[in-house]
Amino acid sequence: MMDCINIECRQTNVNGEHHQEYCEGTSYTARLICFSLLAVLCLRFAFTYLDCGANMVRLYRDAKEREDYIAEQAALGENDIVVGKVRPDFYNTYSAMKEMELEESPAFWTNVSMEEYFGVEKISAVEYEDWAVSVGRMTPEEAETAREIRAASED
Repeated sequence: MMDCINIECRQTNVNGEHHQEYCEGTSYTARLICFSLLAVLCLRFAFTYLDCGANMVRLYRDAKEREDYIAEQAALGENDIVVGKVRPDFYNTYSAMKEMELEESPAFWTNVSMEEYFGVEKISAVEYEDWAVSVGRMTPEEAETAREIRAASED
């Protein structure tokens, strides 16, 4: 990439006038292509980084909502708690949430860790929409619409 920038021009001095004799390196068109490619890659990085950053905030919101719900239920004396999984639309390169997600089985390692942390017997996870409907945070119609949108985005 640095070859695109490395241009050396030799000049001669004839009767006090400067004349460009020749240039070694790449042409103006090649430099333009290199800088254009660099600009496109920088823009792609910026948009990807911003999109993943927004998804990280959404993951945090869902995880925080889930942890608050578990703490609330544990404070009420509930020992068998069902929570919603984090929405898979928000998984991204910069997060390990996909690998550390709670599962339906209370014996899964992340579930066991959460059970020990909150001092409850069982924590299991179901799809977010199913959980949201069961606790009154979504209507069945809203949940169905969310599922349809997810299915359309996966295609």
